[in-house]
Amino acid sequence: MTAYYVAVNGERSGPYTLEQISAACGSGQIVRQTLMWREGLSQWLSAEQVLEGSGVVCADAPPPVPAAAVTATPDAGDAARS
Repeated sequence: MTAYYVAVNGERSGPYTLEQISAACGSGQIVRQTLMWREGLSQWLSAEQVLEGSGVVCADAPPPVPAAAVTATPDAGDAARS
């Protein structure tokens, strides 16, 4: 059985089974761009590359939040004065 490893915040985690990887892809914990490794690989690759042909497909990572959306929320007093 193949063991898979995942890079999470610069740290290696695993080993995981393909079933565990599939569940993590389904929940969004692993996305196509997540770095993964398995025996036989010379380097860490994207989940998309590592899982090619396995039948497991991970979604894309969501795009970054636009700068305009990262603003302070008005305080409750501002809303009451409107």
